[in-house]
Amino acid sequence: MELKEVTKELIAKADYLSLSTTDGTNPWATPLYFAVDEKFNFYFVSRKDTLHSKNLYKNPNVSFCIFNSEDKAFTAQGLQATGIAHEVGLAEALQGLTVIYKKKHPDVDDLKRIKLNVKSVTGLINNRIYCIKLTHVYVLDPNNPDMDTRVEVFVNSEK
Repeated sequence: MELKEVTKELIAKADYLSLSTTDGTNPWATPLYFAVDEKFNFYFVSRKDTLHSKNLYKNPNVSFCIFNSEDKAFTAQGLQATGIAHEVGLAEALQGLTVIYKKKHPDVDDLKRIKLNVKSVTGLINNRIYCIKLTHVYVLDPNNPDMDTRVEVFVNSEK
């Protein structure tokens, strides 16, 4: 299987990623529900007062991994990535919320009838919508499974 296809399959099958952030001194990791758009922007919703959110405001550089923890030992495929994370503005918030909603409710055909409301998500409960723009993506080389070799994949380009 081609690297892009391996990567896309990993992303499509996963609901959670393990996000790593730092305030510049202390690292922090947290599992997050995510959704990804056609340009491979990763969206998630989180409270503004969580440690990972506070870290993002201090240092937007993040890394994350996606994997199936139920895979048997020495057979697992995983994805490792780096990116720049930011709280999205109102214009991008509706797009991000739509991507998340479509993933969570794939059977809904008519999103126009569902009035997605950014304020209802971000309002009183202090949630924010964040986006991770990828800088690097790696998977284990499926053509060399015995060597545990990480190879870079260019998912959002023609490379």
